[in-house]
This record gives sequence, structure tokens and C-alpha cells, in this order.
Amino acid sequence: MENKKLAKILYGMSLGLDYADGIEYAEEEIECISEELERIGDSLRNVLETIAFSNEDMEKFVDNLMKGNNNIKPINEKELIIEIVNYVISRGTQNTTNGSWIIYSDELQDMFNVSYLWLLENAEDIKEEIDSREEILTETWDEFNEDGKWDGFSCNFCGKYCPNWEEAGEFE
Repeated sequence: MENKKLAKILYGMSLGLDYADGIEYAEEEIECISEELERIGDSLRNVLETIAFSNEDMEKFVDNLMKGNNNIKPINEKELIIEIVNYVISRGTQNTTNGSWIIYSDELQDMFNVSYLWLLENAEDIKEEIDSREEILTETWDEFNEDGKWDGFSCNFCGKYCPNWEEAGEFE
């Protein structure tokens, strides 16, 4: 991971812990962190990179703050999971023509500004939340691409919630 990206992530994490001085000093603090990253040993750098990979969303958070978009808040995971589930349910029920809908990880990453790793780490919680909804007919499945890499969720919806499903009446 390049120093600048790692520095932004670490800076964003420090904002959430109230260690950073504030967004008005973001450029200077990120530059200092970046310079320090050049001086540290490989072992410590590997630890910091591991932490950063679990918090990659912080880079976009810091970029947005630095652009003056101050209404963005750090992630509250439970709220975000519910937002994602609401989106999956709405997108699936409104677009399916046969009751089935696959929502891919890249769409969720773009829509919710989250990393692939975050989605993967929270996939079980997201599936549980999807499956708790009355619109869901059967258990949600993980979707995998041809290389066997996790790629999203496959949902089956109750027909009465799918306005574009002509045969829905027989499944209500």
C-alpha cells in the first residue's frame, strides 16, 4: 500500500479516536504520517497495513472531508448494514421479473462507499438482516464469480412484493 493512502487511512482513524487536531490540519498531518511511514521498519509497517486494510473506507472519508463535505460521518456498521439491506430489498423487488435478484459486491461498494473487504467481513450480518425481512422467500445465498471469489448476494423474493413479476399471484 502506498504511503499516502496508508497515511490517509491512519489519519481518518485518528480523527475518530480524537487524536487528530482537526480537518484544518489534515494535509500537514497526513504528510507527517507519510514521512514517518518511510522511516519505520517493515514489521511495524506490516502491522499498520493490516489495520489499514480493515479500514480502507477511511481514505474516502478523509478525501470527502478535505473537499469540504463535512456532512459525512464515520461508519456506524449496524446502520450501514440496514441501509445496504434496504437497498438490496428495494432494488431486488422493484427490478426482478421472476422473483430472483443478484446484487453484486461492486454495486454495493460504489453505492455505499465501502471496500470489498468490509463487505466480505460483514456478509453474514448482511445476509441475516436480509433474511429477517418479510419480502424474502428463501434463505439468501452468497454469490461467487467464476474464479470462486465471493461476489455478492442472491435473493429470492415473495411474489407479492415484486410488481414486475407477472406470475407473482401464484406464490402469494
